[in-house]
Amino acid sequence: MARPRLAATLLALLLAGPAARAQDEGEVLLAGFEDAADLATVTATGGALALERGRAPEGEGWLVATATPPGGAVAVRFAAGDLARHDGLAFHVRARLADGARPARLRLRALDAQGVELFQRRLSDALRGWSQRREPFAHWRWGDRVGRWADVRALEVEATGAVALELDHVRLLPGARGERSALPDPAWLAQLASPGDAAPWTHDVGPFRLVGPPTLAPALSSPAGALERAAARLTPLAAWLDRVAPEALRPIDDGPVVVAILPDAAAYGAFFARLGAAWRVVIAPPRGAGYAVQDLCAIVHDTAQGLDRPVIAHEATHALVARRLRLVPGDPRHAWLQEGLANYIQLCLHPESFELRAWRRAFIAGVKDDGLFRPLRAVVDGGVSPERYAQLASLVGFLLAERPGWVGALARGLADREPVADVLARLGSSLEQLEADWVAWGRATYGTPAAIEAGRHFPLPREWAE
Repeated sequence: MARPRLAATLLALLLAGPAARAQDEGEVLLAGFEDAADLATVTATGGALALERGRAPEGEGWLVATATPPGGAVAVRFAAGDLARHDGLAFHVRARLADGARPARLRLRALDAQGVELFQRRLSDALRGWSQRREPFAHWRWGDRVGRWADVRALEVEATGAVALELDHVRLLPGARGERSALPDPAWLAQLASPGDAAPWTHDVGPFRLVGPPTLAPALSSPAGALERAAARLTPLAAWLDRVAPEALRPIDDGPVVVAILPDAAAYGAFFARLGAAWRVVIAPPRGAGYAVQDLCAIVHDTAQGLDRPVIAHEATHALVARRLRLVPGDPRHAWLQEGLANYIQLCLHPESFELRAWRRAFIAGVKDDGLFRPLRAVVDGGVSPERYAQLASLVGFLLAERPGWVGALARGLADREPVADVLARLGSSLEQLEADWVAWGRATYGTPAAIEAGRHFPLPREWAE
């Protein structure tokens, strides 16, 4: 049974107004709760709002949002505008608990105009007495839909397991980096990859910034030319993605996409532990040489193979697709297209990653519940395992070759939480028809020895051929 929820909308200050815009780089007081005027535009459902007076954290008044019945989740919502130029949210908070109840916990949300969660943040410590919070926006995680801080229209504070949520002096903190104030600083991410006093190694490559500990820098150029070859593969990725999916192109950040290069598995795990600590979550990367989360990724360096390896092209593509197309790595709704794009690029740039002759066998066998190629409906409706990577790469290959514009349309629909079947219906197709067309294309493309002798899974995109 869903827990009761108290939603209170505080419209004390519309940040889109002229007065707020004049202070968009300074501190903005959303509500001080000093008098009844702060409650004049407040609405509540499922409970009651009141102003209490006395010994407040600041001034003489504070807000009390009481849940009905007691013990539910209590949420308070503030109207907001473009938050890109602000550093974070600050407030005083206290949760009133029932006798013997477990401590309440706090959750923050940033919502768009439709009330969809774009960003979220949890506090790890229980609320015991009045507590002052300063929560930098750069450490909030993505929510149910990927968006920009400029798209936020409301901020919400929620306490779970409390009888009442009390707030005082809620304000936006001034930004120091202009329009990038709310975004993660690439320099901070680089420091996570190289903790300590030494400055991290950084190297910009097209849309990416490779970062790592300075002690690793000499090894990254071994074997000779490895760094340059990796750069030549990574540099055109943004131009390629923009060309094949212009319909879905909505970058959330124009800064470099961070690719952390770590010396070994221990450093790789420690990087994600530090990132998780900042986000207040546990990040458990799977075993392997690389992992992408949101719009960044990390790679374990292999001194024998060097930097120019399939894994860096694969994981960097995941991060770039997240940044530019708003598809989240690991999200079950997005996984099939994310993996399809990443594996397609991997096979284009590193054709040795998969046996060419396997295509002919797989397409001749066709789609089976226990085969290499599974029914598309099962593949796109849930999480994707590595056994499906080749299938998804070939599906993207088919779409790019035979259905121009479909990759962009599908990516846009997925990012906007539209079911795949609905996007295909708008394109005049269905999952069953797409599956039949893809298999027919695969049999015609890979069914002859000539296709195998050509030595490539897919034509090399022109961004690399030029």
